[in-house]
Amino acid sequence: MILSPLTRLSPERTHSNMKNAFLLFAGLLLTSPVSAQDDSHSDWYDDFDKATAAAKAEGKNLLVDFTGSDWCGWCIRLHDEVFQFDAFLDAAKKEYILVALDFPQDEAIKAKVPNPERNDELNNKYGIRGYPTILLMNAEGEVFGRTGYQEGGPEKYVAHMEEIAEAGRKGLANAKKLNESYLSATTQEEKIAVVKTAIESMEGGDPDTPGSSTIADIVRYGFELGLEIEALKALLNNGHFDAELAEKGRKLDPENNEGILEQVVLAQCRSVDSLEAVQAAVEAVVALDKNGIKDPETTRELYVNTAFWCNRFVKDQEKAMVFAKKAKLLAGDDERLHEMLDEIINSEE
Repeated sequence: MILSPLTRLSPERTHSNMKNAFLLFAGLLLTSPVSAQDDSHSDWYDDFDKATAAAKAEGKNLLVDFTGSDWCGWCIRLHDEVFQFDAFLDAAKKEYILVALDFPQDEAIKAKVPNPERNDELNNKYGIRGYPTILLMNAEGEVFGRTGYQEGGPEKYVAHMEEIAEAGRKGLANAKKLNESYLSATTQEEKIAVVKTAIESMEGGDPDTPGSSTIADIVRYGFELGLEIEALKALLNNGHFDAELAEKGRKLDPENNEGILEQVVLAQCRSVDSLEAVQAAVEAVVALDKNGIKDPETTRELYVNTAFWCNRFVKDQEKAMVFAKKAKLLAGDDERLHEMLDEIINSEE
């Protein structure tokens, strides 16, 4: 998992804002790991497919906990503060089949995971970027709620689940309705109107919001309807990034004259999930910086991340120092950020 310095300085984002793909777990390790396979999880399935079959048989939904039982501090806290209590279990089991998919690091605990390959497949399918991630879904695998650690105990967590489930079902319904409107449109003008509505609905949204993937698919129709720039900006701002979007952005604005290329690079940086992705993101930032970055907040985020990654992962101290010094000029009154950047500048090669 790739770390972000901005997330490190705002630890609450590790469990409450899944929009940011940079999730930090360093420093959250606790000394009392709880295996998802132990007796305290006897109410939970550890096999997703068996749980799905049970959900279909009982007419229930699924609550799926993607957890790191022996290393993830927030996962352990969620278990200790919420999942072990009858106040949670009694309420949750009325509607949900409970599933704990564990991604442990200890070899002895790994050996108890019944189907790690299937867990990895589900991890990728549902775009899990941090732990714990809790998904609420129907027996067909359609997600209507996504959350993580929440403080307040079992009763508050149950209320939180009810709230996000209601909002998620509404989001799915609205997205399906909009998709039906597009499919039933008979003229280009009607299709353009639907795509523009989808673009507007993405503003301030989150790619993990239920229905978001359907909305994103509608927005992509704009590429063929003369709305290429509007559609691209909406998707990138909403947190979507893939090779197609990157190619379109670089083709439309190769020198960042319109600020589109910097949105592509920002989205690329926010989607990193491997050392190779970090290296590619650093190269993209370096190239972009030669043409100039227009938005100050974007500049700050890109400089800080590049300094941190070069120092921590790429092991290019010279480049880390260059971007750390650039970032300090934009750090304002953020003392913790200044402190972190100073550590990079003063660190030995």
